[in-house]
Amino acid sequence: MELQYGISREVTRFRVDNGVLQTEFFDRTVHNTDGDLVREEKVVFHEGPYQFPRDLYPEVYAPFLMRSERLPTSRRSFHAWISDRFVVRIYFELQKRCVKIRSSAGLYNCSQLLMYPDINDWVPLGNLVMALAKPILPRYHIWIANDPPYPVVRFEGAYGPPGAPEVVVDLLSFEA
Repeated sequence: MELQYGISREVTRFRVDNGVLQTEFFDRTVHNTDGDLVREEKVVFHEGPYQFPRDLYPEVYAPFLMRSERLPTSRRSFHAWISDRFVVRIYFELQKRCVKIRSSAGLYNCSQLLMYPDINDWVPLGNLVMALAKPILPRYHIWIANDPPYPVVRFEGAYGPPGAPEVVVDLLSFEA
């Protein structure tokens, strides 16, 4: 992926274990505009000292993996890996079943999903406080096309911790 000040390359390998898609390996390298390596992350999820949940995925892949569950009938969850020291449960739920979204790739009939973190992972507050806090939690909106192969048409949400700038990612082109 080309960035304003360099390039990022990611490799991820998944496996299916007892019907659950699991992340097996993740490798990300970032180079500056001169080609120098400035960041490198390599993770083998099922080896080493950390015990991760089975439904753990690198956070950047969550919207794309949700394509298989684009019309959840109830609130669902998975765990997002941000780093070995920061794993968080993420809830997602269907907001709207049919919304027309225009992107550079065209006009799509989409399902709109809402994603938000479970703050009980950080501070045990209980379900009532979680329900009251839900409107002020970081929120991520994802629009997934209702027709196969169900591309992610748009993603909107904060790029980082609370207070971080909002980012909008739009589908630029699509060939089936």
